[in-house]
Amino acid sequence: MEYKSYNNRNNWLWIVLMLVLFLFGFRIFFVILGLIFAFFPLLIFIFIASSIFNIITKNNNIYSYMNTQSPQHNHFVELLTRISAQLINVDGKVETVEIQTFKNFFQTKLNFSNSALLWVEDLLRSELKKEHSLEELSQEINNQFSSELKLVMLELLYQIAHSDFEFHAKEEEFLNKVVKLLGISSEDQQTVYNRHSGTSSASSSGNGQYYKVLGLAEGASQEEIKKAYRELVKKFHPDVVAHLGEEFRRLSEAKMKEITQAYEKLKV
Repeated sequence: MEYKSYNNRNNWLWIVLMLVLFLFGFRIFFVILGLIFAFFPLLIFIFIASSIFNIITKNNNIYSYMNTQSPQHNHFVELLTRISAQLINVDGKVETVEIQTFKNFFQTKLNFSNSALLWVEDLLRSELKKEHSLEELSQEINNQFSSELKLVMLELLYQIAHSDFEFHAKEEEFLNKVVKLLGISSEDQQTVYNRHSGTSSASSSGNGQYYKVLGLAEGASQEEIKKAYRELVKKFHPDVVAHLGEEFRRLSEAKMKEITQAYEKLKV
């Protein structure tokens, strides 16, 4: 059994501590306060200088990358980012999954990394805060880029629209307007839509994914399969985008491989 202790040792210890604080505590306090006031401006300066240095380094890396690409390549990426930002903003809210889908397109389809990826991420952040006339943007695209490159744009836009597994009415309205302004045929729009919508995802024959690649409904005839294949080969041939640089050429080659594989699986 333990009994309550009436030893005053602890009480005397508290008195000693209070005397030390009374005699030296204020001095220590003012010394610490002085050090804070002395070094705080320096810490602020170091933080600001470090931030500016990081921005300079990032900008230099992006600038160096852009100088290795053609003006057409850079302008196409800027326009693609600008129209993507408009789609992301169209329903009044910016979804994280839409941002990630945009980023994944450049990472996986165009093999963007490091400075290139920093560039498109910075572009998107900037464009999400701006408003542009879709009509003027579409006219600029029409004046400078081929119908095949417009389909590359449409592919990304439909990926973004379906990234949250909900195809909103405002997104559909926006995409229909883009298709009309860019002069994309309804057949090409339907082909792209079929690839990214939920249609034909469940396939009794196991070939649903291949019909999707060709933009066809499951069970399409051999004639329809051959026609779709020939048209897609023309539109996505690597020579069509060669002037935009190696990244877009690789994208086209991967697309051609996917199209050819689908055709080989479906042809009789």
